[in-house]
Amino acid sequence: AEYGKQWYQRRVRGLENALLAQEKALEAYKNSEASAKDELGKLEKELEVTHQAARRRDEEVRKLKKEVEKAKKGSSMYNLCNVLKPGETLELVSVDLPAITQQLPRGIYLQAGQHGVYVESVDSNGSAGRTNRLRTGDRVVEINLSDVSNGSFDAVSREIDSPRALQLVVARVAPDVRIESKLRAEALKDQLKGLVGDLDKTTKHCQGLQEEMSTLKDELAGLKAKQKSELSSASNQKNLEELQNLKALLAQKEQYLKTLETTVKSKNELLVTMEMDSHRTPRHTPNSSLHNNSFSPGLSSTTKASPTKGDINDLVNKYG
Repeated sequence: AEYGKQWYQRRVRGLENALLAQEKALEAYKNSEASAKDELGKLEKELEVTHQAARRRDEEVRKLKKEVEKAKKGSSMYNLCNVLKPGETLELVSVDLPAITQQLPRGIYLQAGQHGVYVESVDSNGSAGRTNRLRTGDRVVEINLSDVSNGSFDAVSREIDSPRALQLVVARVAPDVRIESKLRAEALKDQLKGLVGDLDKTTKHCQGLQEEMSTLKDELAGLKAKQKSELSSASNQKNLEELQNLKALLAQKEQYLKTLETTVKSKNELLVTMEMDSHRTPRHTPNSSLHNNSFSPGLSSTTKASPTKGDINDLVNKYG
């Protein structure tokens, strides 16, 4: 019973350690699941921000298209789109330039290209450079609401070099933000799907760990109940053996007591007989006085009273 108790205690400790390890693993997976959810929320927010930026870009593109349609006035502005490549869009920039003065020149240098007149460079000390809106490679398409997209290099140069104030519109090729936003949104969706898949795997693993933990708890409860039952059975067996031993000892004591009672009874009968003999009238023999002294311990020959308990005890002590 003691060995079985120790074995079950070791088994219970092992199961408790395994259960603790499983609980730690489950806690770690819960933490990873929470972090995955947080990352998923961040990605969703980033995706929403990207969608909002794409919508703003679309709105800007629509406005620019309206401006292009307005500035075009049925001219050859459609030819501007012929130079665009897939993934590119047309961006129109309007620049207001003040009149040329001796202290503040215009500072725009042009060059002829295949599809029109382009900005070759911008002097940073001129009025155009101070606006920070013109770039190298911009195509001049409109000057003071006049379409010059198909104009000659000389005509555009004369307009640019005129001392009056100008409202200049240039077109530049820029990456299509809608395509970039779409590609980024697709990449975010793929990343989101991967995170969702990882989250599902983590959830399934957590469920498996919970089932295993429940099984271990049931097994631990069964072992504890079995251990308790066996300990109770061993305790009852031990108590039964002790009770049987006590009963045997009690029987021995009772037998010994009966023997003592029988011995005492026989002694009492002997004492009574001796006392009765001692109270009889003695014969007148030369040894009568000796005879009376031998069987009358502390009693006179003329005493008629029955012996008391103290007299019996004295007689037992004296005669055994």
